[in-house]
Amino acid sequence: MSSVEQHRLEVVEQTLALYDLAELYRPWLERNVSSELSYHGQQHLAVVAIHAHRLAEEYLESSDEALYLFLAGLYHDYNHTGDASAHDSKNILKALEAWRAVAHEFSLLEMLKPVAKLIMATEHDSTPATVAETIIREADYAYVLEPDKELWYDRLTIELGVPVTEESTNSYLSKLKFRYLAVKS
Repeated sequence: MSSVEQHRLEVVEQTLALYDLAELYRPWLERNVSSELSYHGQQHLAVVAIHAHRLAEEYLESSDEALYLFLAGLYHDYNHTGDASAHDSKNILKALEAWRAVAHEFSLLEMLKPVAKLIMATEHDSTPATVAETIIREADYAYVLEPDKELWYDRLTIELGVPVTEESTNSYLSKLKFRYLAVKS
């Protein structure tokens, strides 16, 4: 694991501790069946959670919403199939299942619905209805801002089975209208 990747995991652990949820870190790290996927593993979840939390702190006034966005980032692709041909809704259902189990296990029932709603907003065919939903959708593309973004293109190429380059990514992202994430579009 690179120092950048290790740092991401440390930020996740520290942010959970900030919200008195440090006990979630080990189960999050150890139970994700997709943790070994080249793209949709722990590092992707960490990137999305960290960027969603940062954007929430910048654009939203509610610390609850910042926490919900962080948790949604951590679980939005949890137990992802890694199957490029699978419809995104299949992976969303797997993520929701994992989040529900965690919310029940750790008595986070007051957070169950708001986080679940944000997880559902990451489905590619959905249209965000709130600022928080827009933030989580945009954070899902935050890998392009990472110092190791070339590695992310390689990981997507492996998982999707088609070449993913900075050029093809920029072409795709140019079709999206980013409001909060500082991505050139």
